[in-house]
Amino acid sequence: MPEFVPSATQREQALQLNAQLRQIMSGLQSESPEQVQWVQSLQAPLFKKLEETTGVVHSLAAVPLLTCDLGPAGRVGKISQGDEVLTLQKILRALGYKTALTGSFDLPTTSAIRALQARTRLALSSIVEAETRDLLN
Repeated sequence: MPEFVPSATQREQALQLNAQLRQIMSGLQSESPEQVQWVQSLQAPLFKKLEETTGVVHSLAAVPLLTCDLGPAGRVGKISQGDEVLTLQKILRALGYKTALTGSFDLPTTSAIRALQARTRLALSSIVEAETRDLLN
């Protein structure tokens, strides 16, 4: 069976749905831990179905959230290598960008971030700060 390749629209819809699910979980966590457990019990079959139809959401949901500012080496206050950059690269790959899983904020990673920022009409900084990080999470 050929590998499923989601369209750009399907990837975008999956990304938006994933962001909405994360917002719901965040809101519930502060209000009702019992509801969080209930929602988590529903996640596995939902993510399986979304992965079958889009090929994206399950892999995004399994990736930890980004928490730091990231950028190429030499950018003051930006992490340029390590686990957080590797997480970023996994998210970018799940979104269809061609990035190697190097753990280093290399040229392909910089290009992918810039392309994402252009597509979503964010400031073209080629680094991951709050606005880009929120979009990816």
